[in-house]
Amino acid sequence: MERAGVKTVMAVAVMQLVLSVSLLIALARLVVAAALWLLEEEEEELETELLRHESSIEAWRRGLLERRSEVGGFDKKKMLQPHFGQTFKFKRVGVK
Repeated sequence: MERAGVKTVMAVAVMQLVLSVSLLIALARLVVAAALWLLEEEEEELETELLRHESSIEAWRRGLLERRSEVGGFDKKKMLQPHFGQTFKFKRVGVK
């Protein structure tokens, strides 16, 4: 009878061990899934922030180019014109 009691106690202990291990595995999978979900959300936020930042940089560059041409800054299109915006006359200086 004592042996039957030991077997029953061992069976219960094994069942509890199997149950606790399976619960730990399920919990570990849940933690991994939650971490991946959080990282995925962060990645999406970073992508949208990067796109927003890139668009603001492009807008800044366009504005800078427009302001340059308005205030007399270097303008490549003007440079390609034959007179290049010269409004003064110069004399030839040389030996007479």
